[in-house]
Formats: sequence, structure tokens, C-alpha cells
Amino acid sequence: MLVRFGMQNPDSAYRFRQNLPKKERLCSEKIIARLFQSGVFVTKYPLRVNALLEVQNPDVKVMFSVSKRRFSSAVDRNRIKRLLREVYRKDKMDLWEWAGQRGQQLSIVLIYTGNEMANYQMLQKLWGNLKISLIKKLENAVKVASDSDIVANSNKKQE
Repeated sequence: MLVRFGMQNPDSAYRFRQNLPKKERLCSEKIIARLFQSGVFVTKYPLRVNALLEVQNPDVKVMFSVSKRRFSSAVDRNRIKRLLREVYRKDKMDLWEWAGQRGQQLSIVLIYTGNEMANYQMLQKLWGNLKISLIKKLENAVKVASDSDIVANSNKKQE
């Protein structure tokens, strides 16, 4: 199977499957805090996606959130989170390829901000659009960061 995909590292072969193992779950409180403080975000009602790029092993970590204030019933919150996990799980390869090309870790939080119950088709369509917007916004953020590093380095050389 690894030869078929051209993978030499057996540890990275799991990313070609459409599953969501523990390795891909975002659990670190430090990363979550940095993600909300300095990460980029894309919003299209009723979804908001926060993302943060870090220089670590190329990986994608994800977390799902639904407001307790808007959905007081745990059954409803869990259903929406289950739908979000399924939508992400089915369509995550673009993010993996993007993070792998850059050799950086991408941390993502999908937040459901709507007041009404979601359905799978709506979330699937929204995630497809948000994923494209997110990658474009991350590309711009990386470009701006690299441009500012170049300017800072040239200023140091002039001094």
C-alpha cells in the first residue's frame, strides 16, 4: 500500500485514509491559546474556521466546537460536532497536502456559530468553500510574514 502511494515513511501513510485518529486531534492548550490570539480566521455563516501555522513537523491538527449558549442540549451539540467531524474527515486531503508542501503544522478549529440545527449537505458545501478561502488566506499570511522577514533582514544589513 505504501508503494502504491509512493510513501517511504509508514508513519505518514495513515493520512491517506479517510479517518480521524487521535494524532490529528488538537489537544494542546498552548496551541489553542496561540490559535485564538494570533491565528487567521475565515467566516461564512454558520461556520468559523480559525487556523494557525507553526514550524513543526508537517501535520494537521483539528478541533471542533459548538456553543453551549446557543445549544443548551448536549445531544444537539454532539450531533453538530459529529457532523463537523464527518465533513472534515471526508475532505481533508487538500489541507494535508498544503501543510506537507510547506513542512509546517496547521492547527484548525471549526466553530459552529449558527442558532439552528445543521444538516450534512449544508456543512459539506460550506466546508468546501471555507477550505479554499482558508488556504488562500494562509498563503497571504505566509507571504506577508516572509516579506516582513526579508525587510527586517535587509534593515539589519544596512546598519
